[in-house]
Amino acid sequence: MSMSAKPLCSRIRLAIILMIALLGYSPYASAQDGGSSTQACSPLAGEGEEDEATRAPEVEAACATAAAIITAALETRNGTPDASPEVEPSGEVAVRLPPANIPSTNERGYNYQLEAALSADLNAVRLDAPVYRLVTEPMTESEVAAMAQQLGITGDVESRGGDVYAVSGNGELFVTPGLAQYLAPHSDEPGELPADEQAVVIARDWLMETGLAPPDLGPGHVITRSPEAGRVLVQFDPLQPERLLAAYPSILVTLGNSAEIVEARVQWPEIEQHDLYRLRTAESAWRDVEAGRAYIEAPLEGGGFEQGSEILGTALYDDIAIGYTTSGPPGGEQFLQPVYIFSGQLTPEGSLESYPIAAYVPALPSSGTPAG
Repeated sequence: MSMSAKPLCSRIRLAIILMIALLGYSPYASAQDGGSSTQACSPLAGEGEEDEATRAPEVEAACATAAAIITAALETRNGTPDASPEVEPSGEVAVRLPPANIPSTNERGYNYQLEAALSADLNAVRLDAPVYRLVTEPMTESEVAAMAQQLGITGDVESRGGDVYAVSGNGELFVTPGLAQYLAPHSDEPGELPADEQAVVIARDWLMETGLAPPDLGPGHVITRSPEAGRVLVQFDPLQPERLLAAYPSILVTLGNSAEIVEARVQWPEIEQHDLYRLRTAESAWRDVEAGRAYIEAPLEGGGFEQGSEILGTALYDDIAIGYTTSGPPGGEQFLQPVYIFSGQLTPEGSLESYPIAAYVPALPSSGTPAG
């Protein structure tokens, strides 16, 4: 027997004896196996019973096999073998999501050519974030009738097929899968538009009174005010996730003069946490911002910049946050997936004024090109 095989086999013999005592397992080969290599490693086999020149390779293999058997047997008796720490699903191993719905151009068509600088800490950004699934359950005819009654609509429910319903009488209600739209009876009462804070309170109270407020209704904010048209538009987003870039889930309530409710639009699917995804690095996302591959938001309407004009200047970003937008086609499987939000100040070339700026880029390495 070789010098390397002999000590190894001695240790295995002792281990097999221990295994037999603890487990009752028999490592011996069958009687018909006549001089098998397994027998050569048994605790009863002599070390000089076979020709060493032919036995050494077999001993090596047999001992390795026996060691594996013993290890598995002991692990079975003592419980499940130690496993690697559970790894959270990440963008590399979890289900690949559709591209993030991020607009490719801003509403006024500005072409931003900016020198970007960053003062925020890239290493302070979290490494993963949850992804949410949007679940839309079509309303039944009885549910539509109950909603119409809460809104004071007196007509009967009219089914138009495909889970589409309409109700008229002292107002109108139109319902499709994922959308409920209410139009109040026409009113020409004179008056003034409520202030922003007052408009939010009035809209929230009305949603509570009519039963349209979901349990996870978040704070409201005014998104449009038009004194000329006599309208102020209040938007409510979910409590979670925060910083929602997408237009929905949301509830839009339009108020008119004398603070009366004019219209309401409810798009509020159920939000379920889908999985935890590994994010791309903040450094990678920042390179997209530097290269001009981000969607830019900046309130330049009052700065004298013509629609569709080129905006030159510098942007200093001092904050990085995670926001959310939708992904997936309307009517199909949809998700809320994370996006990076770089925010700071924009100073247009030749201007003494600075404006808030936000740049959005996908946060998942597997989300593909933004669908905007």
